[in-house]
Amino acid sequence: MGQVVPVTSGYRAPTNDGLQEVNLTPASVISETSRSAQAWGDPIPLRGPAHCYLDRLAPVTRRSVRGRLDLLADLLKPGSEATTFPWAELDYSHTSALRAVLAERFSFQTANNYLTALRGVLREAWQLGMMSTDQYHRAVAFRQLRGSALPAGREVSADEWRRFFTHLAEDGSPLGIRDFAVFACLRATGMRREEATRLNVEDYDPRKVTFSIRHGKGNVGRVVGAAEWVREPMERWLRIRGPEAGALFCGVRKHGSIDQQRRHVTPTGLHTALKRRLAAAGIEQDWSCHDFRRTLAGDLLDRGADISAVQKQLGHKQVTTTQRYDRRPLERLRQVAQLVPSPLDVAE
Repeated sequence: MGQVVPVTSGYRAPTNDGLQEVNLTPASVISETSRSAQAWGDPIPLRGPAHCYLDRLAPVTRRSVRGRLDLLADLLKPGSEATTFPWAELDYSHTSALRAVLAERFSFQTANNYLTALRGVLREAWQLGMMSTDQYHRAVAFRQLRGSALPAGREVSADEWRRFFTHLAEDGSPLGIRDFAVFACLRATGMRREEATRLNVEDYDPRKVTFSIRHGKGNVGRVVGAAEWVREPMERWLRIRGPEAGALFCGVRKHGSIDQQRRHVTPTGLHTALKRRLAAAGIEQDWSCHDFRRTLAGDLLDRGADISAVQKQLGHKQVTTTQRYDRRPLERLRQVAQLVPSPLDVAE
């Protein structure tokens, strides 16, 4: 790999006479705009391919994709990170080698997530004029990995739900009341962990018991409904939290006081709270926040809910994703399997 070339050093723009070197420093950009545009304030700094790609993503996915790009950069040039790596210098030999390494290290789904990020950042390099069309198409000519897999996580049993929420109901501390509310929200709506931790107090409608998710995956917003039993734990939490603006589920200090700035609980903090509650409830099998989502989908489909309605509730882009959580085909297969007689049974 060559030396990192700063994005602001210029690019070759097409003209009638061929290619012309154009200086794209922020100062020159502002000098070429109208005087009215200068009144907007400080010039907007130019962004490289990685920044441009990350800016297009929803906040809930931006952090994980940044980590993928950092790993790809480090694999190609040890010690590099995404925002300074010269993505425009990649060709098919680099990207195909990356694909091979990812296929060895990760499952096909994880490897494809990395390859999707690679395609995205290369497209931004092309859009910025840092790669020719031919160079770009050659660099992204690698194929996605093929395969199929079961849904991530596991389904939570009815007995485990009972033990978990019984433990939460017995904890009358402010922290216990908050945890009951947030985990009731996850259980009843199936929203993603990142979505729950980004809710503001005005996103909850206590009259309809609905939640407005404004920063969903892919920057797609939606409104999700919750069962009537969620109303009581939410009312108990809101009485303690107060009417102040800020996060719906905010931090609670060890001595029981509410975070005065009403800052959001982080996804990692919610994961830690779940682990702590599982241990306190004596539940040995591990859960993740995603298991709330997976189990809800299966429960709704088992009860005859329309699959398109379940898709909208969960915020899936494709109905095929929702179908992966449908337990009914598996149950039918189990019933069919019972028709196979045991070889030890001797017919009389």
